Amino acid sequence: MTSTHSIKETLSYFKDKRLLSIFCFGMASGFPWVMIGSAMSGWLKDAELSRSSIGLFGLIFVAYSINFLWSPLVDRIKIPLLTDKLGQRRSWILTTQAIILFCCLQLT
Repeated sequence: MTSTHSIKETLSYFKDKRLLSIFCFGMASGFPWVMIGSAMSGWLKDAELSRSSIGLFGLIFVAYSINFLWSPLVDRIKIPLLTDKLGQRRSWILTTQAIILFCCLQLT
């Protein structure tokens, strides 16, 4: 049995601020992959770099691949001022999102 929902009904779920927050964080967490993977490869190709040089930039993805090694360290480090107000995970989310925003602005 399939149920069909209208677009209006589907978007009504986003009235819940918690769900909207989760949606925004999900979009933001996937953003670096797109920037690194496709946009940077295009820019490097336009700059006439060789394919092997562009391939070396793929090493950036290693940080994402070995996160099981560095994530315990992140869980133990408390960010001053933010951890007390927001908690451990939210302070790290806010900090990394700010770093990503800064780096993206530097690309323009």
